[in-house]
Amino acid sequence: MAEPGIKGSVFAGIIEQVRILRASGRVAQRELEARLGKEGLAYLDEKIMAAKWYSIRVYGAIRELLRDVEGGGREEYTIQAGAESARRLIASGLYQQLDFLKRWRDQLHTRDREIERQRRSHFSRQLSLVSTIHRSLFNFGDLKIEQVPGFTDRFQLEYWDQGTMPRVCRLAVLGFWNELSRSWSARGRADLFNKVDADDHYMLVMTRDVADV
Repeated sequence: MAEPGIKGSVFAGIIEQVRILRASGRVAQRELEARLGKEGLAYLDEKIMAAKWYSIRVYGAIRELLRDVEGGGREEYTIQAGAESARRLIASGLYQQLDFLKRWRDQLHTRDREIERQRRSHFSRQLSLVSTIHRSLFNFGDLKIEQVPGFTDRFQLEYWDQGTMPRVCRLAVLGFWNELSRSWSARGRADLFNKVDADDHYMLVMTRDVADV
């Protein structure tokens, strides 16, 4: 099996950020070597191919470097980086899946049981459709979409990856999904998902009902 990796189409952007830091002198070559290793350092001097897979381990190390140097160690920096990735994907128009999530709002906001059931089913299908973007960018892990225990009108995204995704990168995924939710929510810009971590997986759990999105 190939090493767990991320597509070059995403990796290229974060590599460019490190190149800018290096050129500005904000991070020393010695620190780059210590934090990124020989493999990560080599990427800074080669062309990143959009369709190629790159090490998720190196990607995590770069995320940590940027968090500490540019973000002052704040987790919110990484969350916002994930949100910016979502905004770029939306603006690119390359992923038709992102347009589909807006259509679920055609479902009536009502408490009629049958319409509620149809709305939940439709929303779940749309989540599944959009989640294919994640599968196209990472070559590892399994995603399950389940109801939140104790809530009939909420879902959680369960990323089962045996702990492969670095913790810092999990934050970027959280920011990505919360930014997507803002593009199709009719109820303000509050975060739709919270992150729950475990060693072998992590979950993004809805904070409110589908009817209140």
